[in-house]
Amino acid sequence: MIYLITFLLAFLASIMLQNALDNGKKKKVIFWSTAIILILSVLAGLRDVSVGTDNFAYRRDFLAFSSYTSFRQITTTGSLEILFDLLFFIISRFTQDYHVVCFATEFLTMFFVIKGLIYFRNNGYLTSIPLGILVWLFCQYCNFYNIVQQGMAVAIIFYALKYLLEDKKIVYLLFVCFAMLFHISAILGVGPLLIYMIVKSKFSTIKLFLWIGILIISMAGISYVGNFVIRLGLLSESYAIFLNRSFEFSFKQVLYRLPVLLLSSFHYKYIEPKVKEYKFWVAMLWVEAILSQLAMLYGPAYRVSLYCWVSNMIIIPSFTVAYKKDNRLIIVAGIIVYLILYWSYFYIYNAYNFLYPVYPFVSDILQSI
Repeated sequence: MIYLITFLLAFLASIMLQNALDNGKKKKVIFWSTAIILILSVLAGLRDVSVGTDNFAYRRDFLAFSSYTSFRQITTTGSLEILFDLLFFIISRFTQDYHVVCFATEFLTMFFVIKGLIYFRNNGYLTSIPLGILVWLFCQYCNFYNIVQQGMAVAIIFYALKYLLEDKKIVYLLFVCFAMLFHISAILGVGPLLIYMIVKSKFSTIKLFLWIGILIISMAGISYVGNFVIRLGLLSESYAIFLNRSFEFSFKQVLYRLPVLLLSSFHYKYIEPKVKEYKFWVAMLWVEAILSQLAMLYGPAYRVSLYCWVSNMIIIPSFTVAYKKDNRLIIVAGIIVYLILYWSYFYIYNAYNFLYPVYPFVSDILQSI
């Protein structure tokens, strides 16, 4: 229940944020942006170390860093990326309370998410900040309790897409390097760059989706072809570790993506004129769907897909502009129901799949009050 209350508060604050933004009230934009970030950061900071997979390892490192007298010691012994290490080191100068780390990492993550949403709303890419916030909250907020570092990196890449869409590729790549200092997987931020370059090329929409279809078919045969080549002795058996799964079509992975994939494609001609670079966002969406299937062959592909997943925060809110104003409230309600079902399945019903589930929410601080 505490999750839903917090999400509701953030949603209401985001309505005020969008109203202030659309009316050019800069001070109120800053106030409501800060309110959203703090609401979500406080909840993250209240959680017990048992909420989220990586926390025990992070706390161990944090407590170890608190005994170091210089950052140089951490650069030679630290096991995390350098900016994440630096964050730990700075906080450890003031406190050994791990809750502060949880608060700080969530604060930085949401800072870049909110900055990105504001930019995309201001520049014609995003139709609704409140719906964009809800997509992040119900789909990834709890997920990034488990993979904190990558959550920060994904948020940075999401914000950095503004520079890619402004055709400032060098600046975008600098942000990719910056995100890598929080989590090395951010190097995969070059993926959106490649997608953007393909979309901006002379490929027609039909050819673009044809290439995506070819990629899906090719992906399905990777394991079979690879194992066949190994049996022929043309490839070392050491590569079998990457091919140890036969391709299995995951209906579950498709099922919860299907409404978004179908609506974004079916309403393409209605939404495309109203949402800037809609072709790019839809291409990102389909690549993410492909990578989700590729994860059946190679687990880390799921981590890769997260850098394309951010397109959902643009695409899902855009469905409202495909319908007449009289029907938009129904569409918004449908989106919210979809997001609640998504969250309920992955973080409540499916909680047993996590080593340290994020649901139910446990807080030693709240329990002590």
